[in-house]
Amino acid sequence: MYSDEYFDHLAACDNDSDVFRQFMRLAYLDLDEGSLTRLLGTNQFNLRTLLATNFKNLENEKILGERGATFLKLLNILILQFQKTKLHNRDVIANIYQLYNYLILAMSSLAEEQILIILLDAKNQLIRECKVSRGVSNQVFIHPRKIIQKVIEHNASAFIVVHNHPSGDPRPSERDRKFSIELHQICLKLDIQFHDHVIVGQDKVTSMRATGVFNYRGSQELAE
Repeated sequence: MYSDEYFDHLAACDNDSDVFRQFMRLAYLDLDEGSLTRLLGTNQFNLRTLLATNFKNLENEKILGERGATFLKLLNILILQFQKTKLHNRDVIANIYQLYNYLILAMSSLAEEQILIILLDAKNQLIRECKVSRGVSNQVFIHPRKIIQKVIEHNASAFIVVHNHPSGDPRPSERDRKFSIELHQICLKLDIQFHDHVIVGQDKVTSMRATGVFNYRGSQELAE
């Protein structure tokens, strides 16, 4: 049934839904086009949006159930872990676009706003990422103290704050600017390197440092 030619054919396929159906058959779920449409509530299949859906919502879909939802979330984790390996043992700041690619993949399709901190060592190599807050829709808040606590807890020398805008627009709000300035001032006093506050939109990111919030020269919206 399976062969190298079969997988080469799938790899060259431009239709995500065909590949997705083949994958779901491993979970003994045979999804036709109608099932995919009902699953997504749209006529256009978007694999990234589906993978970003939280487990409970996936599990509640009768088409998928627990087994299908588990398969999807494990697939999502596998994809993100692969992308994250490109950051291992590297200077994250010197390879910032690799980080942006990972963040776009991980956060651009989320339906709720989340805040991550990327913790780095003295060589700007990745220690770990921590999810520190999750909101509803397009509103989330975290006190700078909680971020500093995580940095100290993991003996990090530097960090990057990241949050997404579910609207898809990565332009910072006034609240985003005030938060970044406050956190930056605290870090200056504590001699902790706060590299940036990155906002993730739909296939784009905005660097708060690049917009001048940290008195940094230049202003740009960064995208893959």
